[in-house]
Amino acid sequence: MYGETAPHIQMTCTEQGVLVNTSDNQTFELCADTNLYKPHANPMLLKLPPHVTVYAVPTDNKVYRQFHCLRWSEEVKLELVMEELNKTQSRQYYVLQLMPNVPTYLPSLRLTMTSVTLPPTPSLHSHFISDDYDIAITKKPNAAPLHCQSREATIAMNCTLNDECRCTAAENKVQCECPPYDIAEEFNRIELKLPVKTSSWELRRRKNMVIAKIPHLASSDVMIDFNRTIEQLITLEDDDVCTIANAPLEGCYSCFRDAEATVTCQSHAETVGEILCGHQAFVVSCSPKGTPSKLRFHFNTARQSQNCSIRCGNNLRYFTLEGVLKYIGDQQAPLSSLMGTSSAHSDFVWPDFAHIFNVVLGWYKTLALAAVVLLIALLVSYVCLQRLSLSF
Repeated sequence: MYGETAPHIQMTCTEQGVLVNTSDNQTFELCADTNLYKPHANPMLLKLPPHVTVYAVPTDNKVYRQFHCLRWSEEVKLELVMEELNKTQSRQYYVLQLMPNVPTYLPSLRLTMTSVTLPPTPSLHSHFISDDYDIAITKKPNAAPLHCQSREATIAMNCTLNDECRCTAAENKVQCECPPYDIAEEFNRIELKLPVKTSSWELRRRKNMVIAKIPHLASSDVMIDFNRTIEQLITLEDDDVCTIANAPLEGCYSCFRDAEATVTCQSHAETVGEILCGHQAFVVSCSPKGTPSKLRFHFNTARQSQNCSIRCGNNLRYFTLEGVLKYIGDQQAPLSSLMGTSSAHSDFVWPDFAHIFNVVLGWYKTLALAAVVLLIALLVSYVCLQRLSLSF
């Protein structure tokens, strides 16, 4: 029997078969009738019957579990702020975890999430490997040479060997080429070991489970049932004068972060004002010293000018929000999606070419005006020099 083996295996030909010495002192025996590995009497040798080809030899005792999630259970994290109209009571903050069709009870109401919609996320269909301590994403789910149905089958070595070796015979020897695959090296890749976080999703480990977090483009329907009996309803309307100064709009357009404006509402007494900016409405707090609030908008163009109004009772005041938003789109996103190398869902949005054209046109107007002024200056200087030369 001839052939080259891996560095951790030494083979010796004998009359009874082949003795294989492994560097990690593993003890196995391959039986010709059952094709099962069994403990051998000699703790340093692996005995094989004659005319048996060695395809794989264990290098350690570690067992890896490979799995993928066919179905995910959804859970929505909801931040709820309850504020009573009665000034004697303060705000109540709740952080709730809602599951579909499972009611959540609070002292005065019941919340039930009826549906949840998630954006397409290909990473949820990834294959994972685990050693019962850590979990990692595997890019080669079926490349391992040995597959076992359960841990008990792994201990008994009642497994299936995937033979992908190509062997060629030459006289009295056989040369085999097998595709290399190191599952330990695949498992220890830092960029694939959980937690893995991107701008659109996050995968992390919780005990032996995989938790996926999708912060953007997720929507849900929540049904609210009030459990309070209202014996008397009083409508209180404060005719206060609320004012907000003009404020700048900052942020980006056609992006997840959106644009925002920080406004400060001032009034004679503490009250609540309603802000209308086009088709969007906000409710902000107002006070004599001024209460700051953040207004968030979603725009698809760069230059924005919003004429807004704030109403406190019957008094109405106006203010303006203006700004030039930024474009932060990734130019390589559509190419990555076409090549299949992107694991995040993001729609490619073109920049605001109208705004870019106006900016470039403004530059050209300035450049043309400067060129005209320079030409006039040259002509005037030329005429003056001609007259001076003729006078002398």
